Amino acid sequence: MLNGVPVNYIKAYKWAEIAAANGVLNADKFRDELARIMTPAQITEAKRLAAEWKPKSKE
Repeated sequence: MLNGVPVNYIKAYKWAEIAAANGVLNADKFRDELARIMTPAQITEAKRLAAEWKPKSKE
């Protein structure tokens, strides 16, 4: 927990991966820092979730 909030590295990596793919400044560096503290299985899961993510339609 961080300040009473559970830490979810998989979700954080997923969003950093999506941000990096969309050119957000320094998102790739943040993603790579997360990878240093994650297990290979966690990284694999996060990458899978990022690949499956689709933006919601505006309908």
